[in-house]
Amino acid sequence: MKKKLKKAEEDEDLPFDGIILDHNCDFEEMSELCDKKHKIIVGNLDPGVLMASEKIIQEKTEKMIKKGRKCKRFIDPQKVGFFVETLKNFK
Repeated sequence: MKKKLKKAEEDEDLPFDGIILDHNCDFEEMSELCDKKHKIIVGNLDPGVLMASEKIIQEKTEKMIKKGRKCKRFIDPQKVGFFVETLKNFK
């Protein structure tokens, strides 16, 4: 992973708009790269959390969001809210 990250840092024009992180990725390291390259980050929550209690889901989600607030935002937060509402209303 370190080699790929170094190469990505050296590339002038990365052929993607964002990075999807799984829960094993180092958020701080990836957010640094994304800030430099003006890319977005999605993910970084262990999907197993969704099988936990609502209290644990809330705690883990809030922790993930707080990490994300350290990064520059390239997405309108209202669009994220709309996305979540669309998911909730899907039949």
